[in-house]
Amino acid sequence: MNAGASITPSTTTVESEGGLKVNGAAGTVIVNGRLSGSGSVGALSLRSGGTLAVGNSPGLLSASSATWSPNSNFEFEITNASGTAGTSWDLLSVAGSLDLTTISSTNKMNLKILSTALLNYNSNAEYSWIFAQAASLGGTDSWLSGQDVTDRFAINSTGFNDNNQPGRGFKVVTGTSGSLATLSLVAIPEPTAGSLLLLGIAVMLGVRRAR
Repeated sequence: MNAGASITPSTTTVESEGGLKVNGAAGTVIVNGRLSGSGSVGALSLRSGGTLAVGNSPGLLSASSATWSPNSNFEFEITNASGTAGTSWDLLSVAGSLDLTTISSTNKMNLKILSTALLNYNSNAEYSWIFAQAASLGGTDSWLSGQDVTDRFAINSTGFNDNNQPGRGFKVVTGTSGSLATLSLVAIPEPTAGSLLLLGIAVMLGVRRAR
């Protein structure tokens, strides 16, 4: 535990200038500062200005439930593009609900992507990395599976792969993995010449049919 964390028997509040690393177990955690580690916590409340830096570069943090707030920060660290969530990149695993009710396109959450020389990365390939999973994503119907929710995140990717960015940047999507609801970061490559040709043919066929 770093300075700035005040503890009661069941609740830990991480103050805005403080930090808490959990590699064991903790109860309810209210995060105004910085929370990291690969342990488990009870109810996790990530407040405005607070930072969730899952793992120990990178890793897995578990919570019984979680709430994210607008202007809170998720630091996503990845070392191997083709590895495993919770080992090669950060993963928050929530047993219950991950409440995203207050996050929207006008009240965004900050997502910072961190990596140096990324192993097994091909800038011409698409990748999808689950960074949060839960029994459910609490909020409006717009958080249902299969939604592009990029507009609800302010993505900072300047720290990704020595700034070797995917051609068309990143997006955030909702999905499922088994019985769990997921949030995934997707790296989008530039379209290949072949895909552009197929798109052109499809457009031409559509024009002909319209005639």
